[in-house]
This record gives sequence, C-alpha cells and structure tokens, in this order.
Amino acid sequence: MKNDKYIDVNDKRELLIWHAKVVLNSRLTGVEISKETGVNAQQVCLYRNGKRNIERAYLNNLLKFDRLYQTHDLFGIIRAMEERNGK
Repeated sequence: MKNDKYIDVNDKRELLIWHAKVVLNSRLTGVEISKETGVNAQQVCLYRNGKRNIERAYLNNLLKFDRLYQTHDLFGIIRAMEERNGK
C-alpha cells in the first residue's frame, strides 16, 4: 500500500515537472513568469538556461509553475489536448 502512494506522488511530480517545463519554454518572459508565480526572477532564469535543474525543484515551486500552467490562457490549448488524451 505504501509503495502505491509513493508511485502516485512520483507520477504527479513528473506531471508537475512537465508543466513547469512548458511554462519555462513558453513565450512568456522570465519577469512575467516571476510575477505570475512568485518565483524569484533570477531563479526562473536559472531554470530556463539549465543552470538549475527543474527536476530537482522544490515541490512548492513546481506547484507555482503548475498554477500558472492551469490558469494562463496561453496554455489553454495544451490543457485541452491533455484532457482529450486523459492526462
């Protein structure tokens, strides 16, 4: 049972990482992402240029990127495709 929960959390973390990557690779500027998420602009820049690995990000930051992904109109088409594909 305990392992099932661990797998579920890891699956959700992978999805959060994917959403964060979509946000970081979008046409939004680092400053815009920073303002929308509350993540420091320098940290956003470090994630974007690969000097900081988004896969090792704190859950709190991943949730902030995910919140932007879930609410910003720019990502609406991608969200719709996810819903159709059952993600």
